[in-house]
Amino acid sequence: DTGPLSNTFYEHQRMPAVSSLTPTSGQATGGVVITVRGFNFTNTMELGCKFGDVRVDGQWFSPKEIRCITPRHIPSTVYVEVSNNDVDWSESGLDFVFQADPSVNSIHPTHGPERGMTLVTVYGNHFVNSRHLGCRFGLISTQAHSFVSQNEIVCFAPDRRNLGRPGSVAVEVTNNNQT
Repeated sequence: DTGPLSNTFYEHQRMPAVSSLTPTSGQATGGVVITVRGFNFTNTMELGCKFGDVRVDGQWFSPKEIRCITPRHIPSTVYVEVSNNDVDWSESGLDFVFQADPSVNSIHPTHGPERGMTLVTVYGNHFVNSRHLGCRFGLISTQAHSFVSQNEIVCFAPDRRNLGRPGSVAVEVTNNNQT
């Protein structure tokens, strides 16, 4: 018999390379959508990102862009790498910072007019001074008015008139405008 032994083939491909990440930080609880830009990304079932030693699936957008959702991770700085085959990983060495999750201990004042625009001082822990810092009043997000310290920020209370009635809502802080 002079034919091939099987119809199984191996394909040689260029190694993926990572050139940028957006954003470059997020909460340690994970769940942040990261846009990874670079080269040689292939739309395969094995496409993935690795945050340190933790692997997650990648979603292919083009040979130059994929998206990955950060896993839960201890607060630390890790390298982010990409693989098209789940075996061979890029060696780009770009950092992603897992930040301790912000927490709210108290606010002042605790109430204000339904029309919003009241400056509310939020006291807590692990606030990060960035353009993505914000407050959530229930389902309504607002950008932080001012960063005072890792333990204090100021936000405007949002207008709630279009929601139909006054009421109490939980107040949360986000460092990355996602989680």
